[in-house]
Amino acid sequence: MSKRGSVNRFSGILFDLDGTLVDSLDLVVECFIHTCRTHLGTTPTREWIIGTIGRPLAGVLDELAPGRGPELLAAYSDYHERRHDELIRPFPPALDVVRALHRQGMPLGIVTSKRRHVAKMALELFDLADLFTTVVALEDTTRHKPQPDPLLAGAARLALLPRNVLYVGDSVHDILAAKAAGMPVASVLWGAGSREALLALHPNVVLAQPADLLAWLLDRTSS
Repeated sequence: MSKRGSVNRFSGILFDLDGTLVDSLDLVVECFIHTCRTHLGTTPTREWIIGTIGRPLAGVLDELAPGRGPELLAAYSDYHERRHDELIRPFPPALDVVRALHRQGMPLGIVTSKRRHVAKMALELFDLADLFTTVVALEDTTRHKPQPDPLLAGAARLALLPRNVLYVGDSVHDILAAKAAGMPVASVLWGAGSREALLALHPNVVLAQPADLLAWLLDRTSS
């Protein structure tokens, strides 16, 4: 696959970050538990925490303790940044796929619910920043996933129509946002989402492993 034309089923590809390109699950779980134990005297379950992934953190924390959202967000953010490099991990096969697509000239972007500087920390830690034309972060839209606004912003920055851009993510919020944006979506199974929950929302494809993305793109091109 030496040319972009080999995977030109789409004109560009947008990726979620957490759970899709990097494994931040242990980091997120530990940050939630530390914040809630320290400030609320409670311990949320791992299952509950996983269910929040993909949504903006500020809203989740305010729902958890109405009126205390800013306090909790500050505590969470401080702990998150202190433990970030220690606990976050890459998904090496997923990063290999991104690099292969970049070599072919495919326009690539990130759409994440993370704050920009936190997303930048992960991208720089794993030498990914130069692979993406754009990064749409929390600050870039008023509404967030599962609303379509961040994905629409990503397509606009690539100067592409949403229907010609593939979104790749691991959560039900990613599917809902893509469908609302009129954007095809590939769901991955190596992140936080369960197969059953993802399939129930009928993404265009469910990928068991990163290499399946390239195989599916090639198959879609030849079909």
